Amino acid sequence: IENSEENFRLNDARHIRALLASGIQEIGSPEAGVILANINKNIILREMPSYEAILKKDGKLFLSGFYTEDVADLHQMATGLGLSLLRQSERDNWACLVYQK
Repeated sequence: IENSEENFRLNDARHIRALLASGIQEIGSPEAGVILANINKNIILREMPSYEAILKKDGKLFLSGFYTEDVADLHQMATGLGLSLLRQSERDNWACLVYQK
């Protein structure tokens, strides 16, 4: 969080907020243009409906912190919520997915 806030200041991006929480319910229901979830598959699956609910139209959801074998389950959940896959990448058995609402 501290590093993110420092980068926001250095890049004159004061309108961006970084929030640290163990679950989306801890931060309320702000509308978000971008959500980054860098956590394990089970937490992402549990929280994804909440991510979708607060994501603005055309907002982006970045998912990482899970293994390549988890991609199918996460993709099924995301598309079931109406999110469109923009990008998928993998490295050393770790994966990243980017969706748009």
